Amino acid sequence: MCGKLWKFAPGLSTGKPFATVESMDHEDQAAAVERDIFRAMSPERKYETLMELRRFAWELKAAAIRDLHPELTSEQINRRVAEVFIRAST
Repeated sequence: MCGKLWKFAPGLSTGKPFATVESMDHEDQAAAVERDIFRAMSPERKYETLMELRRFAWELKAAAIRDLHPELTSEQINRRVAEVFIRAST
């Protein structure tokens, strides 16, 4: 898991603390680490991460539709996923 984080923000592997963990609960700690990782990313890496997340969301939705409607073709599934994404952005 940590290796994947370093892929996104290689500068964070310097051993410097991400955030002060005193009096933070685990959700606050996680949010602080996530914030530091994104701040350390280049704009290009942020865009790559965005596209990876979008592709993952598309594949996940396609799998759900495929499970619910096994009779649909790949083209029909992709059309339904596109409709879901279009509605989600408005």
